[in-house]
Amino acid sequence: MASARPILVTAKELAAPPNVTILAAAGNDQLSSSLPAAKHGLFSYFLMKGLEGEAAGPDRTITAAKLEAYLAEKITVEAAKLGRAQTPQLIGDGSRVISSW
Repeated sequence: MASARPILVTAKELAAPPNVTILAAAGNDQLSSSLPAAKHGLFSYFLMKGLEGEAAGPDRTITAAKLEAYLAEKITVEAAKLGRAQTPQLIGDGSRVISSW
């Protein structure tokens, strides 16, 4: 499949330890897609944009939950243009502050 970045790992459903926050590029049953114009994966491209400040609110703080919401908004639209479903996943504490300035 063009622009696909397939990898499928099936693991037991386990909770993440309290000190671990995971942002995954796609759901368990989805492919992670690329953005050919940017020469990056959709997740990597929008993760970098989000961390540059696009995921921050007026309080200039990026939490894991804000970043996931930003990624979900951007990635689902771009993946749909490729005829795919891709929804980033957050596992762990959404209130964890990633960046603040």
